[in-house]
Amino acid sequence: MYQVTKFIFPGIILVVSFGSTVISPEMVPHLFRYPYLYSLPFIPLTFCIILGIWFNQTRFSLSALFEAVLLISLLFMAPSPISPATSNAVLLTLAFAFLIFFLFHEKSLCTPAGAFRIFLAFSPAALLAVPNTVFASAQTKVALLIPQWIHSIQVLSLPLPVAAFLGIVLLLFILLPREGDHLIGTLLFFTIIPVIAALLYYAGWPSVVSQDQPDTQEAFLLFFFSAAGINCLYGTLELTYGTAFRDPLTKLPARAALKSALLSVPRRFAIAMIDIDHFKKINDTYGHKTGDQALRFVAGRMQRVRNGKLYRYGGEEFVIIFHKNALEDAETYLQEIHDEIRNAPFFIRGTDRPEKAGKTTYKQRGKGSRAANSINITVSIGLAYAQRGKAGESSEEVLAAADKALYKAKKKGRNQIVCARS
Repeated sequence: MYQVTKFIFPGIILVVSFGSTVISPEMVPHLFRYPYLYSLPFIPLTFCIILGIWFNQTRFSLSALFEAVLLISLLFMAPSPISPATSNAVLLTLAFAFLIFFLFHEKSLCTPAGAFRIFLAFSPAALLAVPNTVFASAQTKVALLIPQWIHSIQVLSLPLPVAAFLGIVLLLFILLPREGDHLIGTLLFFTIIPVIAALLYYAGWPSVVSQDQPDTQEAFLLFFFSAAGINCLYGTLELTYGTAFRDPLTKLPARAALKSALLSVPRRFAIAMIDIDHFKKINDTYGHKTGDQALRFVAGRMQRVRNGKLYRYGGEEFVIIFHKNALEDAETYLQEIHDEIRNAPFFIRGTDRPEKAGKTTYKQRGKGSRAANSINITVSIGLAYAQRGKAGESSEEVLAAADKALYKAKKKGRNQIVCARS
């Protein structure tokens, strides 16, 4: 559910942009009748480039650079009107460039691979400087090389821009998930769609746009590139936020998110600090990979806590903030997750179990779990309430009180809950 909510905003941008052009196509040229609005798509693209470089999100910064160069080239360099052959060449370059951007992991741009990706980002300028006749001639020669039986297949009889688009979608959702980039691949999808729509409209492919109306073509171009820029900027911000405020191991909000939340807690709240007992022993005995699995195991159980917000504090420590109606039952909720963690067996990954599970290892997973050793993980919990009658008590003081209560729980033998009473 958390992953799905990330795509609501870019999905709305797509629905609004495409819905506007279908329901009221005359609205777009009317909107961009003011010259100063020509800079509208460059605002989110510029921010995306700067933020992407600053926070090492080069995939989105290079994508934004590609889109900005493409838009400038179409407005000031491309012949008018742009031919279908040129549009096809640009779309195929778009497919290749974006796949290169996102199949490469985040790396410095000051490397040979980084220089190649920067070259791809500026490739639209060189591409659109080529006369239309060159691409028309090349497209004719390529068509002669395609066997006749391929032309008889209905799916391949689609216009090449549409076929290129289907190829992009296929590669994104087959190749990228194998790299573990499900989120990035989907955000890329929402960024590419408006760019492809802009090129199709600019080439006069939909009947709503006439090549005899250059102002209308430019208006649709700017409109869809604005939507692409907004979605590209959203993707950059989403990934940047995830890097800074979300723990990559447990997928929980990290310590930076906790500090931000502590600034806006209500007057009545409670904080619980949770520590995995003998975590160092787990690391020393079974290895750090097993220790990481133990952290995910405990985090998964604690995420079920009701009416509380869970955070990864650092190391083997977690924090839960209770407020509003959860205050009276905070100890009950903590007791529930304490008992669940204690009673749930944690299976040690077998040495013959592959790191990545595939179709051939699905049955082996259950078999390996039964054969492997299992241990019971326990946690110590310290709970502290904001003192109702004490004015000016800060959230840091309550957090410190919860930490002292946790220390008492560990000193008394661990595997228990200690509450710091007001």
